[in-house]
Amino acid sequence: FPVTIPAFTYGEIELKKKQTIERLQKEGLFNLQSQIRLPLIIKKIVLVGSPDTSGFNDFLSEISTNPIFRNFKVQQIATTVQGDKAVAEICAALKEADTYDADAIILLRGGGSKMDLNVFNDYQICKTIAELRLPLITGIGHQTDEVVADLVANSSQITPTAVAKFLYVRVGTFRSDLQNDLS
Repeated sequence: FPVTIPAFTYGEIELKKKQTIERLQKEGLFNLQSQIRLPLIIKKIVLVGSPDTSGFNDFLSEISTNPIFRNFKVQQIATTVQGDKAVAEICAALKEADTYDADAIILLRGGGSKMDLNVFNDYQICKTIAELRLPLITGIGHQTDEVVADLVANSSQITPTAVAKFLYVRVGTFRSDLQNDLS
C-alpha cells in the first residue's frame, strides 16, 4: 500500500512556528499589536475570513442575534483561509481592512487540523498583522489551537463565536458601568 505523506509533519509545523516567532521578535514586530489600545467599545469592524465556512457564519449569527448588543457595523472582506493562495489573499485582505474607518479588524478561521491552521503560522501573514494600524482580534481554530497569528494579534479568542461574544459583552459591560455611574 502506498503511504500518503502530508506536506508538513507536526514537528515541522512546530519548527516553523518557532522560527516565525524568533524572526518577528528579532525584527521588533512581535509585540507591535499589543501596543495599540483596543477601544472600550468596538462597533465598526472589518471581518476578514471565508464566507463559505461555518466559523465565519457562526460569528455573524452570534454578533447579530445576541441579547446584549446588535448594532455593529460589519464590513466583510472575503478571503481564502487555506490552500496555495491563502497567504497572499489574507495579507491583501488585512492591508485593505487597515484602510477602513473601523475600530478593529477581526480575522477568523474555524477549526481544522494543525495542517489546515498552519497558514496562520506564516511569517508574511504575521508580519502584516504586526504592522496594521488598527487592532486585530483573531478567532482561529478551537480552544486548544494556537497559531503565531494569535500571538502577534492585539487580542485572540478561542473561536470565531468567542470573538463575537467578546465584542458584545464588552459593549454590555461598558453600558452597565455607565448606568451604574449615573445612578
